[in-house]
Amino acid sequence: MRRQTAVCFSGFLLLTLLAPFFFGAVHRWAQQSLAAVLFLLFAWGPPAWENVVRLPRYFRISCAVSLGWVCIQTLFWAVDSSKAWSELLLWFSLAGAFLLVQEFDAKEIRFLIQVIIASALFQALYGYWQTTLSAESVLWFQKTTHVGYLTGTYLNRNHCAGFLELALGGALGLFLDCLESSKKKEAAVYGLIFMVLLAAILKTGSRFGVFSWCVVFSFFLVWNYFKKPHWRLPLGVLVMGVILTAIFQGTVLLQRFNYEEGFMAPVSGRVWVWQDMSAVFSDYGLWGLGLGGFERIFPQYQSARLMMGWDHAHQDYLELALILGVPMSVIWFSGWLSLAFKTVKKIKEGRPFKGLSVGLCLGLLSFILHGFADFNFAIASNAFMWIMLAACVQRMSTLGWGEPSKAVS
Repeated sequence: MRRQTAVCFSGFLLLTLLAPFFFGAVHRWAQQSLAAVLFLLFAWGPPAWENVVRLPRYFRISCAVSLGWVCIQTLFWAVDSSKAWSELLLWFSLAGAFLLVQEFDAKEIRFLIQVIIASALFQALYGYWQTTLSAESVLWFQKTTHVGYLTGTYLNRNHCAGFLELALGGALGLFLDCLESSKKKEAAVYGLIFMVLLAAILKTGSRFGVFSWCVVFSFFLVWNYFKKPHWRLPLGVLVMGVILTAIFQGTVLLQRFNYEEGFMAPVSGRVWVWQDMSAVFSDYGLWGLGLGGFERIFPQYQSARLMMGWDHAHQDYLELALILGVPMSVIWFSGWLSLAFKTVKKIKEGRPFKGLSVGLCLGLLSFILHGFADFNFAIASNAFMWIMLAACVQRMSTLGWGEPSKAVS
């Protein structure tokens, strides 16, 4: 059993490095390759489906109903059948990935998070090197958009920022974990990594990505200033580093708030898309478009004021509600909320790995907030990273209770 788990763990490590590397797996071939590898790991590995019973009951029911619904949609009325089948395979592969993570022990989860951070560091360093070139490129493609901004191996700065948000949560979690364990040298290393990733996300110029992270990080600081007196000094040092990083790197982000740089147009464009979606909801809001249907159907409803094609709504939750249908999307979202509440409750009870779990939750929450103005969940690599880290938090909330051999990191 452990040999099978080790093979699955190695596969996850490989995907963690490769999925973001190939443009965030936005192309059909990369998305299908990601899904195929996850299916192979699920088939080869231990019987991960047995881990379903570890999950909260309502979450299990809501996921089963929602996945069953998208199967019916894909079979009978999806507006883009070909894309729906591809997306359906990805959804089921991500569900399998969530269950496979429940097989990992504490050491494996910690190492997996470290590899995610290493992957994000590569994106940051490669992105900085990109911006020094006279002709910027993303791997073998010359950049035609987002020139001057850090994109790493992603094609879009906002999607690179989404990955960095998750990695920032991991770096902060390991920093807090080291503080709880009185490992000051390791805490200093993770604090430095946190600064590098923070500078990188500022360099992306992703306005809502930076805003989302600032919101959750500020809430975390205010909350823990009163709840964790012994964290005040190291967190104070971390905040000073954040301020200095913002001073030296924040000018890149500030450029995007100039009218000449096109600040108003993208904001207005997003709002216009959301307004135009009201007509789509009136026709498809009950039964949904089916997976991947937005790009096919929206041009028929797009108003003349939108002068370019929109393959996504730049609002993950409105788009998902349109894809699933409003009633089913309520079931889907409520299931994830139930899982979040139960997991956070376990973390607050003082279970092991509390510091690491808190940091990961901040990254996950920042990613969620970013979804109100972008479509990171539609990027296969980022969706995989989010699902994997959410599964890690769920797994850590159960470690140490009934599994003493796996609770020691």
